Amino acid sequence: TERPLAWAAAGAGSFGARRMSAGAGAGLGALRVLFALSYRGTDGDFSYYEPGNRTASAGRVAERVNNGGDSLDGLYRVCLGAPTARSTGCLLVLGGWLHRGVAGPGETAVVGPFQEQRRILAWASWDWRREAWDLGLSATAMVRGDLFEGRGAAGGASITGYRATSDT
Repeated sequence: TERPLAWAAAGAGSFGARRMSAGAGAGLGALRVLFALSYRGTDGDFSYYEPGNRTASAGRVAERVNNGGDSLDGLYRVCLGAPTARSTGCLLVLGGWLHRGVAGPGETAVVGPFQEQRRILAWASWDWRREAWDLGLSATAMVRGDLFEGRGAAGGASITGYRATSDT
């Protein structure tokens, strides 16, 4: 809409869980913009009862460690051209980062290993309308990298699409 909007939220929960998000958007004539950012995380460490073996040992309370994590995600969208205009174009970019521990067996309380993920997705489109014709072009690009203990590979894909329709 042309009317500006904004929001923010925050929350907390068990095991050090936390969440925050914020965003804003506005339109000015044919230009429309939206931005949003979100964070979530948890400490994850918690105590639990490990029953043990009846003949060798009694049960015990153990600490689960290294299963916490943090992630950050963002969205940016900009469009030029009113929805009823002859020509409109939009660009949407989504990005994210995740870092978390990979917990081992309960009796092995060590810090590490860690998993990390980075991702970005971009989508662009252009629509052209003239009389009975509607032509649309779009392109998508995606890159994601998964790292385990600092090692890993990144992959990517690009997809392009088009459409043309007419009511005649």
